[in-house]
Amino acid sequence: MTIGDDVAVGVRRALEAQLAVRDGQRVPEKRDLVFLNGGGAVRLDATYAYADLANSSGLAQHAKQEVAANIIRAYVHAAAKTFRSYGGEIRSFDGDRVMAIFAGEEKNTLAVRAALALNWAVDKVINPIMCETWSDISQVWQMKHAVGIATGPALIVRGGVFGTAT
Repeated sequence: MTIGDDVAVGVRRALEAQLAVRDGQRVPEKRDLVFLNGGGAVRLDATYAYADLANSSGLAQHAKQEVAANIIRAYVHAAAKTFRSYGGEIRSFDGDRVMAIFAGEEKNTLAVRAALALNWAVDKVINPIMCETWSDISQVWQMKHAVGIATGPALIVRGGVFGTAT
């Protein structure tokens, strides 16, 4: 079987699957959702928060690789810890981005509070420690970031590649 055949089989299975949809009140765990073959899906009123480090490519251009990697790790750590401390469930890491899902009656308030807390952490914790650790970093790069928030009904399914494609 060629890679094209293998991809086509997986795409057909994904597109033709009959999802077992249920309503939920909390963010599902990975184990709650089956990947293919009529996998589970949870309908949920959810709020998503996305934290994204700004100009990480500029950081990579002006700092040693090890320094850039450590700075990105510090940011991702701070974002994940902050989101979790406000009740967010981390569901995605992508380089220098973190996505959390908030559910429940206070989901919007908690997501906004988490975003504001992360703004504070970048300004009052990460930047000072980063500049203390690498005194010359502020001459070439300063940590800035953004947090986007979206809210509304969601259908949460499991996607990607898990195990084998068959």
